[in-house]
Amino acid sequence: MAAGELPEYDLAVTSQGRAPEEWEWAVLRERDRTQRAAFVFAVVSTGVYCRPGCPARTPGRQRVRIFADGEEASRAGHRPCRRCLPEVAALSPAVLTAVRRLEGAEKATNLKELGAIVGLAPRRLRSAFRRELGVTPSEYRRARLGAEARARLASGAGVTEAIYAAGFQSSRAFYEQARLSGGIAPLSYRRGATGETVRFSTGAARWGALLVAAAEKGLCDVRLGPEAAVLEEGLRSDLKGAILIRDDAGLEPLLARITSLADELPLAATVPLEILGTAFQARVWRAIREIPRGHTLTYSELAAALGAPRAVRAVASACAANRLALVVPCHRVVPAGGGVGGYRWGSAIKARLLAEERGQEAGISPG
Repeated sequence: MAAGELPEYDLAVTSQGRAPEEWEWAVLRERDRTQRAAFVFAVVSTGVYCRPGCPARTPGRQRVRIFADGEEASRAGHRPCRRCLPEVAALSPAVLTAVRRLEGAEKATNLKELGAIVGLAPRRLRSAFRRELGVTPSEYRRARLGAEARARLASGAGVTEAIYAAGFQSSRAFYEQARLSGGIAPLSYRRGATGETVRFSTGAARWGALLVAAAEKGLCDVRLGPEAAVLEEGLRSDLKGAILIRDDAGLEPLLARITSLADELPLAATVPLEILGTAFQARVWRAIREIPRGHTLTYSELAAALGAPRAVRAVASACAANRLALVVPCHRVVPAGGGVGGYRWGSAIKARLLAEERGQEAGISPG
């Protein structure tokens, strides 16, 4: 074996458990603590098992096995992680009891009933959820239903079947699960957006190029970059299963509206948005849209504003996952140490946007 080369593992031999489903892998990749109680995962190359949200480096997907709980992982020969302590009670007794009640309930339990079950006043229970999971009980419940629906869609189930089998009372409730202000609903969860028709167009901007894409229910992708061809290639790579149609004439008004966001003009409230995200990501994106032009927040300040001061990394992950540049202005979130930090579309573009919003010269260093 060459120096630095990692060995190949036969997962069927070295570990029990199972490979992660699409939604589970998304939870691990995003370090989503809201799903901490959902399952544990083991890394076969280290023999360690963790809970979602573990601060350790995310392993390669081929090395991950999913288990129902720590006891099952231990029986398979894995030892608990020393960073996330998965063998210790994952949550406080009250929150853990509430989580189990929410996951087992056919109908959503209101906060008062849930508090009576666990012996906490509704306000205290809500605060405990926000502190330990970063979301409220109702947001947690919707996120779990959404995860179940995504898993069923990924396995080939029809939309209606998946929605009701997951526990949603209506299709409208499903599409509102990840809704943000302005009407953001999930794009198809099928792998690669298979079967979705997505129209797109590109145009010139001061920083180089702009791409906008719209699915059936609304705007679903806004990309920035130096060249339109590169942006189009990225869209085709991300939506391999979609039917992509260039529609310059039809999307010209929308392209103009998005371009206007860089000129301080607000996006019309009538423009529907369609974006996929977890409950916590939705809260982050909603808060980012409230940052005024010319102002910034650090990742830690944004986490604190959301009532989850320890979720700085999750906030950064949500910024990185944002597909709607300018519309969700994540360029206004910066590191506490100075500079503009990273940006999905390049630090140079982020620096220019911030400089223009502050009325400064654009020739500053991206830092």
